[in-house]
Amino acid sequence: SSTLAYTKSEEKGFFYPSFGTSWVINQMIQMPQFISYAKLRSSWSKVGNDLPLFVSNTVAHIVAGGSIQPNDTAPFDDLKPEMNNSFEIGTEWRFFSNRLHLDFSWYKTNTKNQLFTLPSPAGAEYKFYYVNAGNIQNKGVELMLGVVPFLRNAFILKSTVNFSLKQN
Repeated sequence: SSTLAYTKSEEKGFFYPSFGTSWVINQMIQMPQFISYAKLRSSWSKVGNDLPLFVSNTVAHIVAGGSIQPNDTAPFDDLKPEMNNSFEIGTEWRFFSNRLHLDFSWYKTNTKNQLFTLPSPAGAEYKFYYVNAGNIQNKGVELMLGVVPFLRNAFILKSTVNFSLKQN
């Protein structure tokens, strides 16, 4: 990322891979007749976010309309990109010719090196400065239960209840 070019960090860029897999159980194992569908799934991803323009190389720059915007932030060359790691596992089950549906997921995300803009003290040379801080973790569960009480030709009556719990 060009916005990381003027930092001391060895991370001048970032790699954000992802991996996901699922297993449709009922396609490989003979299930009881009342089970219409059964699936297990998991995924992992890493996502990067670079710095805003002119944060690591603070210079005056030309903005829309051709005017010059002077630099008002302190130069920080030790900033790192923000990184987010996510992991999720879940399962989905359908019963009685798809009339009853159950979907469950557990997830965890972790965000590190968030970029914060902080005001400078009165009398400082610059108005703002930036810091990498934070290690935010979110985890939770989601449960969805659905039922199809009425099914006739092209008309379907479906009801779904969703429950979620998130801890930050």
